[in-house]
Amino acid sequence: MARGRIIIYTTNDDLMPSLIRVGEKHGVGLTNPETGVITTLSVEEGAEGTQMPVDIDALSQAVVAGVTFQFWLSKDADVICEVRHLDAAIAWTFSLTGLRPDEVGTVTEWLLGAVAAAEGTAGLVLDRAGRGEDFDWDSLITAGPANPSAYPADLVLTVPRQTPDAG
Repeated sequence: MARGRIIIYTTNDDLMPSLIRVGEKHGVGLTNPETGVITTLSVEEGAEGTQMPVDIDALSQAVVAGVTFQFWLSKDADVICEVRHLDAAIAWTFSLTGLRPDEVGTVTEWLLGAVAAAEGTAGLVLDRAGRGEDFDWDSLITAGPANPSAYPADLVLTVPRQTPDAG
């Protein structure tokens, strides 16, 4: 079972439509296939991980503030997504914990497809084995690369920041 993660950094919160659209092609959706319910996960102390039903509009609004929620591959396999707002980007972290290798492959294809279909991607970290669990990816993406040979992940892509013309 996997324990890694994939992190997508964006400059806007417009990734959700691509995640939904491309997810449909890969059998990944927001509703639990057994219950038909979309759920966010509580992050409150003592209630961490408690599922809370929401509709798509409430979820979309929660993404703007930051939220943890689930995508589903099957009734028994979910991908936890945490959306965090940083100073220079929005971090979308997708946990691969507990997924079988074939499910990790499906999630990888889904997320790479969503990134390709969306605008505003600032960076991508593909850490399927979890080797970079303790690495500060947020600083790398927001501050810029320091030592490309030292990244403990399968793939790291950063998009150069645009600087205004001086002239």
